[in-house]
Amino acid sequence: MRTVLISVAHSSKAVGAVHHGGSPCEYEVSKRASMALYRHLSGEHAVELFDCGALTQNEYDDAKIARVNQCKPALAIELHCNASTDPRANYFEAIYAKYSPAKAAAEHIVAALAEGYKSQALGHWKNNGARADDRNLFFLQRTIVPCVIVEGLFISNDEQAKWLVSGGTNTGQDQYGSFVANGIKRWLKEIGL
Repeated sequence: MRTVLISVAHSSKAVGAVHHGGSPCEYEVSKRASMALYRHLSGEHAVELFDCGALTQNEYDDAKIARVNQCKPALAIELHCNASTDPRANYFEAIYAKYSPAKAAAEHIVAALAEGYKSQALGHWKNNGARADDRNLFFLQRTIVPCVIVEGLFISNDEQAKWLVSGGTNTGQDQYGSFVANGIKRWLKEIGL
């Protein structure tokens, strides 16, 4: 059994939210942050990165759910960027399915994000915490393993978009993945993996 399956949020054909200036887009941020998450976990845990490339959103949803249900990881996770018509919106959260055993993982992840942002003098970014969501979020509702969706930051917020678009080692996308990895490691230790 694989320990963690990381699914890149959206696809190169359905890129998700886009900053009002045209860059960054959610798919690119998610892909790079997911690769960082993979790097930060892979030395200690079995991990898989799943990216289907150029599919429509419905095709991609079906493909990633089939993969998660096939390999049955201890945790499946997606890193997203939020978006709002309010350019000042600036919270982060982790979402899990109602009645899911993923609640503890989501709580560890948001705690690690809060610590990470604070360490980078970004402690003014608000923590919405871990919350259950019973809407029809395919990744949460159609999988048979604990799943978490992380809405790390708002791509529509200029300050957060600027931080997210920074690439390379020890910059926004890498840190986003690193902070989430810290939370996952704590949760995996807690459950004995």
